[in-house]
Amino acid sequence: MGQLSKATSIPQSTATRMVDWMVDNGYVERFHDADDRRVVRIRLTDSGRKILLAAREQLKELAATIVKRVPAIQRTALFFMLTDLTSAWTSVYEEQIASGQAS
Repeated sequence: MGQLSKATSIPQSTATRMVDWMVDNGYVERFHDADDRRVVRIRLTDSGRKILLAAREQLKELAATIVKRVPAIQRTALFFMLTDLTSAWTSVYEEQIASGQAS
């Protein structure tokens, strides 16, 4: 829960309640780390994966609908801004991995 809390910038108690709800509803399951039995990890269940894929598809459709409403010249600018943002995000993440800050 500590890593999830840190990664999402939400309090650990909130992360725990959210995970409890997802476990209770069959979207994720808890399991012990093979190397350290004290560590509890979570992973998506088949139901959780189905919901995730459906949510991604809905978001993709919504984004496409929104982007179509933006004038073409601004869509081009948006594309380049998002490309730069993605590149910067990847760079920061790779730096965090190299320094051992990312998990």
